[in-house]
Amino acid sequence: MKTILCDIDGTLTNMWPIERAILISLLNDQVKIDKLYENGINDLSKIYNMVSKKKIRKSNYENKHNKAFLKLLKSKKVPDIPKYPLVKWILKNKNNYVFVYATGGQKLKTEYILKKFKILKYFDLKNSVNKTNCRFKKISGLPFKKIKNVYSNILFFTDSNDDVLGAKKAGIKKIIKVHKNFNINI
Repeated sequence: MKTILCDIDGTLTNMWPIERAILISLLNDQVKIDKLYENGINDLSKIYNMVSKKKIRKSNYENKHNKAFLKLLKSKKVPDIPKYPLVKWILKNKNNYVFVYATGGQKLKTEYILKKFKILKYFDLKNSVNKTNCRFKKISGLPFKKIKNVYSNILFFTDSNDDVLGAKKAGIKKIIKVHKNFNINI
């Protein structure tokens, strides 16, 4: 059976509303956060350190980020995010493929999104890759190799040029670059 591998942010949804809410809850400075993001800075720990008076290491930011997400989750203040066309396609084809994901994001947030979109149960979570179970960046190819060791017949959906490079390094040949209005026709 063919395996569908997909990225999350930019492929299934736009994560910025959640990331923004987390940053605002940590920094309470919506104007500076929005301005940095609009100027093309999308590394969340970098935004944090540019706005915060106290600078912290990336790993410390990730801990703060996860705690803030849990707080938003418990208080039911996680903002809605858009569902891109690939989500509908996954639901329609749930019995025809094995689904795995590769994301640079955290497991908790990723699985929250998959659950919200009612597609979590169709994903092989054990063999999916996220920041929690693979610290290497996708551009290195290593997260993709981890998946390719389990699944050989992979079709990869992503919106990222870096992901394309990493997937090619891992020997994934079938790659489709998508955008939020992408129509899937396989």
